[in-house]
Amino acid sequence: MSSIRVLITGGYGNVGTHAVRDCLARGDHVRVLELPSRTARRAEREFRGRVETVWGDLARLSLEELVEDRDAVIHTAAVLPPASERHPDRAREVNVDATSRLVKACSQSDPPTRLVFTSSIGVYGPTQDLEPPRRVDEPLSPTDTYSTTKVEAEHLIRESDLPWVILRLSAALPVRLALSNAPLLETLFRMRADNRIEFVHPADVGVALAAAAR
Repeated sequence: MSSIRVLITGGYGNVGTHAVRDCLARGDHVRVLELPSRTARRAEREFRGRVETVWGDLARLSLEELVEDRDAVIHTAAVLPPASERHPDRAREVNVDATSRLVKACSQSDPPTRLVFTSSIGVYGPTQDLEPPRRVDEPLSPTDTYSTTKVEAEHLIRESDLPWVILRLSAALPVRLALSNAPLLETLFRMRADNRIEFVHPADVGVALAAAAR
C-alpha cells in the first residue's frame, strides 16, 4: 500500500479524527488544519508527534503553502447545523467561500491536488416519501443554509479542473457524546418519531475518506 501526503481540514473533528487515524494506519504523512478550540486540542493529543498540525481558520489563512506539497486534501471542515442556521454568514464564509479558495489552491499545484469533499445527504431535501436509498443522479433540493452551502460547494468542485471525489454523508453522530454535543442532541429530539434517518459510523467514513484520497 503506497503512502501519500495528505492535508485534512477539520482533522480533529468527529469525522476528521477517523480520517486521520486511517491515513496514519496506511502510512501517510498527515497534515491537519484545525480551528483552535478546547475540544480540538484534546483530540490532537492522540496524534501528537505523528501528525503535523496547523492551527488556524480555514476562511482566513493563506492556503497555497498548505496544499502545494500535498498529494490530496480531505476537506471535512464545515459549519454544521444548528450553528449553520444560527450564523448563516459564517456558514457561507467557511462552507462556500473557503472551499472556493481551497479549490483554487489545489488547482495551482502541479499536478493539481486531488480533493475529497464531505457533502451531505441533506442536499436532497425532504425524501421521506421516496424509496431509499438516494442516488447520485437524483435532483437536489436543499432546504436550509447548511444544505444550500453544500450544494454550492459541490458545484464549485465539479466545475474545477481537479481530480475530485464527493461523499454525501448521512448522519455520522459522535460515538462518545459530550456536553459540546448538546445542540446536536437538541436537534435530534425535535425530529418526528416516524422520521427516517440514515446513520453511518464515523469510523466507516474515515475509511472511505482515506481510500478516496488515493
